[in-house]
Amino acid sequence: MLCSSSGYPYAMEIYFGRKNESSGMTLSEDFVTQLLSKIEDPSRHEIYFDNLFTSYSSLNKLADTIIRSTGTVRSNRIRQCTLLGNNTLTQRDQRSIGLQ
Repeated sequence: MLCSSSGYPYAMEIYFGRKNESSGMTLSEDFVTQLLSKIEDPSRHEIYFDNLFTSYSSLNKLADTIIRSTGTVRSNRIRQCTLLGNNTLTQRDQRSIGLQ
C-alpha cells in the first residue's frame, strides 16, 4: 500500500501469489517495484516495509535508484552484516538499532 505523508492510502496491490512470467527479481523486489511504478518521482519518497520485503539485495537496488528505504529484517537475510544478538536487543530500548 502506498500512503501519503499524512497516512492517506492512494495505491494498493494485493498479493495473489507468484506470477507465471519471471522478471529475474525476487518476489519481494518485484512486488515493491510494481508499487513504486505508480509513483511519479520515487526518489522524493521514503519507503518503509516489514521483514517480508526487506533483504540486502532489495535495499541495495533501492539505494542505487536513490530511493530511501527502511525495514525490519530477518536474520537469514543479512548476509555478512554484523548485528547484535536477539538477547541483547530485547534488553535495549525499542528505538535503538542493532548495528555493531
